[in-house]
Amino acid sequence: MNKNIWSLITLSQPNCNSGIMRRIQILSVYFVLSLIAISIVSPGIFSEGAEDIPPLTMPATKPNPDAHIDVYERLEREKQEGYLKGKIEIIEDNYYFTTKQGFDYIHLEGSPSDIGYYHGLLLWEKIERGMASYAFLTEMRYDLNWDLCRVQGATYWPNIPAEYQLEIDGIVRGCVEKNARNPDGEVIDRFDIVAYNSIWDIWWRSSYIRNIIPIPIFQTDTIHHCSGFVATGDITTDGGFVICQSLWMPYHLPPSHGVFADIVPEAGHRILMELQAGMIWSGTEWYLNDAGLVVGETTLGDAPYQWLNTPAFVRIRQAIQYASSIDEFANIMTTNTNGAYCGDYVICDAETNEAGIVELGSHTYEVWKTDNGFHGSCNYPWDPEVRAEMEEPEGWDHGCYPRYMRLEQISQKYEGNINCEIAKRTLGDHWDMVEEKENKCHWTLCGHVENATGYPHGSLDGKTTNRTMTLNHETWARYGHSCGEDFIAADHAKNNPDYAYPNLRDMIAQPWTTFGFLEPITITVLDKNGEPVEGAQIAFENCADGYLHEGITGPGGMYHHPYFQTGTYNITARNGEFRGTIYVEFNQVNTLEISLTDKSDDDSHSSETQTTFVIVGLIIAGLLFVAIYRKSQKKPEQD
Repeated sequence: MNKNIWSLITLSQPNCNSGIMRRIQILSVYFVLSLIAISIVSPGIFSEGAEDIPPLTMPATKPNPDAHIDVYERLEREKQEGYLKGKIEIIEDNYYFTTKQGFDYIHLEGSPSDIGYYHGLLLWEKIERGMASYAFLTEMRYDLNWDLCRVQGATYWPNIPAEYQLEIDGIVRGCVEKNARNPDGEVIDRFDIVAYNSIWDIWWRSSYIRNIIPIPIFQTDTIHHCSGFVATGDITTDGGFVICQSLWMPYHLPPSHGVFADIVPEAGHRILMELQAGMIWSGTEWYLNDAGLVVGETTLGDAPYQWLNTPAFVRIRQAIQYASSIDEFANIMTTNTNGAYCGDYVICDAETNEAGIVELGSHTYEVWKTDNGFHGSCNYPWDPEVRAEMEEPEGWDHGCYPRYMRLEQISQKYEGNINCEIAKRTLGDHWDMVEEKENKCHWTLCGHVENATGYPHGSLDGKTTNRTMTLNHETWARYGHSCGEDFIAADHAKNNPDYAYPNLRDMIAQPWTTFGFLEPITITVLDKNGEPVEGAQIAFENCADGYLHEGITGPGGMYHHPYFQTGTYNITARNGEFRGTIYVEFNQVNTLEISLTDKSDDDSHSSETQTTFVIVGLIIAGLLFVAIYRKSQKKPEQD
């Protein structure tokens, strides 16, 4: 054997003559070599088979390329590109409107009537769009024109509590003030908004009737309507829960679904939800409340309809507004149910760190809850009794089961490492469990039904949050396909002429961003003598998504914004050569101060610090060199 190699293996080097030390070193080398050999022969022995599971197809989010750029340079660049210049803000005493990464972002508070009025006033254009889309879909799938929808919707009016009747009438007042029109071209009235809110209840009732009296209607095979999961305990990175969900609907619905609303009602909990414009419930099924509950939903199949009971849209709004725990939520959802809108309600509780799913059938339901586990959700009824009531097939015979099994794979592959980043990648995943390859279609967690059947339907967004963010009333969201791919209507029409609907629009995916409660914030900027600085420029940088906001101080050196998003921020103020920065975790009313210092002083201190580090480094390096040299000059001791 080569002498040098043998010396390496046995560590028989000139200065290594201590017998005991030499044996320890030899054993250590052999132990490492044994581990390497075992891992080569049996590579799965240390990974429990996880390497056989295909990884998530959506790559990890890249670091922000602008993170190293000065915040004021970024502000100027975004102004030049028209990004901040095109930002809209409407600020009033009880309502607020702005835009963020493809979404409208609103704050509503006050009486039910006021909340509804501001809703209609701010979102009337999207209400027109959303109502027309649902009318088109209802006539195509159920052969019900909008007049029939209005008639059916009117039957739910007596089952709507007075609080929500006032809110619906408020939405009507706002729409009428803007001369908003229903799908038939008439000015929107009460029964338009009731039919629109109860449209899923109407679909369930119509499906039940059609199951008794079969009538041919449009169908696209298994309807896929969302993907998501809940996880908590050992399976997550920090032990706190992680929850996610994406909405799947036809592509003629956007952008009416793209609204985040912070609602402060007179009674019950404050709510943050992604909102289908014009609905008093989410319609996109993503909610947070100030009790620490987070709720998403994936829709299941039809079950027997129960006449004269509380419609689904009322129960879900009541549950998120008045429930403070998973059990309370389940109780509201299952009390006096009409059996409509069966679904899996994925839910987490920030107070207890519990994760759960409330699976609703009609007469049957199941509540799964844990403080240590994972459960996927994707339109597949996992509870045997609920599945039997719906007469749904089990396992691979069900069209949504491939996604359900992919979620199980992901829970094994990333056990102990699940966080919001993994959740984002999960919602954007394109691994096809049927074809066993990457394949954007209806069997993948990020829905692209058009690639399988031509029908323009799939994921319209992505949402995820964790326990830490929920305690700060925050969530991540993405507008457009969860994977970030654009939908171009003209390309779709060319490739799928049978589904070239005239109401399709481009859906341009936006970056992941954050939303939260909107709270007042006041900043006072002081010079180095403690005097207020008027005209100072303030830059707010969200530490999660990098989003920027700009402000200018007024008299008294103060800047005030009544509706500022909760979150974690670096806030920098400058006036000429003077600058100051603070780091803030902002989740409630905040009054803050920033003191400015001379930038040249900062540069001087920075230069002095750098010089000190260089000198200390040189001294340490010199001492190490001397020690090594002296050791090399010593003669080896004899055994």
